[in-house]
Amino acid sequence: MDSTCNADYPDKLLAFCQSPATTPQVPSPSPAPAQTYTVQAGDTLSGIANKFGVSVSALAAANGIQNLNLIYAGQVLRIPTN
Repeated sequence: MDSTCNADYPDKLLAFCQSPATTPQVPSPSPAPAQTYTVQAGDTLSGIANKFGVSVSALAAANGIQNLNLIYAGQVLRIPTN
């Protein structure tokens, strides 16, 4: 108990002095929403990778793409973060 707390203080202050110290809870930041890109006609995986500054292999891995020459218009790709 704090040395400034004693029975001479009013009840509310005494109750405050007797309460355990707590550390304020700071909410942890939410993860940034994943960035996505919808493939347009004429897009290539390398062009999309270049546009977002990621490697073709990282883009392919993030989306389970095995044939680097095969993507579809309308396909939604997850863009990996660095």
